[in-house]
Amino acid sequence: MGFVVKINALDHTDIEGYYTGKIIFYKDEEVNIPSIVDEKNDTKVKIYKRYKNAVNAMNKILEKSSYVSSCTIEDYCTI
Repeated sequence: MGFVVKINALDHTDIEGYYTGKIIFYKDEEVNIPSIVDEKNDTKVKIYKRYKNAVNAMNKILEKSSYVSSCTIEDYCTI
């Protein structure tokens, strides 16, 4: 059992996907963009063992990436 952070798009200009554990800084645009994948089961998705760590990651995304305004934490289980 684990947890993943999903970035939710509020409108068509926002990104949407599952967080891969990195926030990339684009110097030219001076923006911080979290790296994402489309599927929860993608091998690149960052899986947190503890809920608290997922919450910390979510807060980091919301703090550093000002245009990301909505994230949720979902259960990740492998069967």
